[in-house]
Parts: sequence; structure tokens; C-alpha cells
Amino acid sequence: MRQIIFDMVPTSLKHAIAVGIGFFIAMIGFKNSGILADGTIFNHMSTLTSTPSVLFLIGLVLAGIFTIMRIKGGLLLSIAIVTILGIPLGITKMPDTIFEIPSSPTPLFCQFAWEYLISPDLWVCVLIMLFFDVFDSLGTIVGVMANAGLIRKNGRIPRIQMIMLSDALGTVTGACLGCSTVTTYVESATGVAEGGRTGLSALVIALCFLTSLFLAPLFLAIPTAATAPVMVMAGYYLFGSVRHISLSKPVETLPAFLTILLMTVTGSITDGIVAGLFTYIVFTFVEGISIKIRKARKQVIE
Repeated sequence: MRQIIFDMVPTSLKHAIAVGIGFFIAMIGFKNSGILADGTIFNHMSTLTSTPSVLFLIGLVLAGIFTIMRIKGGLLLSIAIVTILGIPLGITKMPDTIFEIPSSPTPLFCQFAWEYLISPDLWVCVLIMLFFDVFDSLGTIVGVMANAGLIRKNGRIPRIQMIMLSDALGTVTGACLGCSTVTTYVESATGVAEGGRTGLSALVIALCFLTSLFLAPLFLAIPTAATAPVMVMAGYYLFGSVRHISLSKPVETLPAFLTILLMTVTGSITDGIVAGLFTYIVFTFVEGISIKIRKARKQVIE
């Protein structure tokens, strides 16, 4: 069903989704830095001079420079530099130890309340969460694949079934373990920008996550000011998909514009996708009627 939904999305909207997610994640990066207030309104200029904001701006400049110079691992290097700069400024809190044994998942592992299966409220929640998960995953997959240049001219993505299956298995497994939702993340665009194209890069990342379980104190010491610039750069990488949107056709440009705008201002990938699909259907229907009217008028004149 998810593949059918994916194939029905027009190619122009697929690229608009990628751009919209780029703006969305860049906005989160600015918000995490403390420069943005709730929503999309800038705080007073005094926030630009706060220590975390200054470190964020330094990290953003460094990430941009390393990207322009095409330095491999430049984003990781910018994180490391900002983290080190944050030590004397009191932003980076050095841990007492860098190694610890992960906590046992037993208290949360497969803790299900089966008695709620007969509750209508449960199934309403399940359907709502299913709806959000499907469209959020769809948007993320489209964004990352567009950034990797893997969307074909007909709008299809090769082996989309396997991508959807791995996403679904991750979500179910994460729920059984009682952890946060395991799903596709748009930050993968940074890995694509570094040259990742195959499953090997995903396996390396999985090993890094496994290692981080034992080095959690060290990773938790990295301040938000160091990671927020990378989120902005991820948005930049996704922005490149805008070149695939035909600006000469309002029936495609308007829904694409609304998709990008609403993803950013509402902070919801799903809202942006739904708005884009709805307006695309309406505008295409109106365009079809107008074409028939013009043809009928031409025949009457002739």
C-alpha cells in the first residue's frame, strides 16, 4: 500500500517534499541553536551574541567552508572543533568517564497492554500514528533519494519495496525494545553528501551506533551548538532538488510551493505532503476543465 501511495505522488511533488524537508530540518537546526524562538520568529538580536549561538555560527561557517573545499568528513570535523572550543567556554561538559555498560532493556522489553486491544480509542490512535508514520517515512525516503540522485525520470525509486520493509521492521523492533521510534531519518542526507550510496555505509553507521551505547558519556558531552550546524547543512543538501521542479507550469509549481512552505511553518512533514497532494488534485482538475472549455470554444468558432 505504501508503494502504491508513493507511485501516485507526482514527480514534481516528490522533489518539493525533498526541498521542504530540507527547510524543515534547517529550521530545527536554527531552533536548537537558540537563535530561533518557538515557531519561525527570530529572537532579539541579543541571542546572536550568546555563547551557544556564537559557537553555532562558527560551526556553520566551518561546515560551509569544509563543504566548499570538499573535505571528506568535514561535517564531523566541524562538530569536533566546536566541541573543543566549547570546553573553555563552559558549553561542553566533560564527563567523568567515557565508558559505561548500557542499561538493561528488560523493564521496557515487550511490555504490552493486551487488554486495550478491544478499545476503539486504541485503534483510532493506531490509525493516526500509521498515517503520520507512512507520510513522514515517505517524505524522508523521497528527500534522501532525491539528494542521492536515485529517483528515476519517471519518478520511481529502485527497490522501494526493500526500503519500505526495512523501515517497517525497524519501527516494529524498536517498539518491542521500548525505545524511541526506529525509522528513516533525513539526516542520512549528510551521509549521502559524503559519498554514501550503498548498504555498506548503513552498516558502518549501525556499528557506530552500537559503539555509542558503550561510549554514551562521551557522545552526550557534544553540545547542541556543535550538531545544529550539521542539520542546517543537511537542509542545504536537500535544497538541490528544487532544480527538478518545473517553474513554467503553475499546476505543478503552486502545489510544490505550498508543500515546501507548510512543511516549514507548521513543522509537520505530513501536513506539507497532504496540502501538496490536495492542491495538486484540485489544480489538475481545474486545468483539465479549462482545456476542455478552450477546445469547445475553438470548435464553436471554427
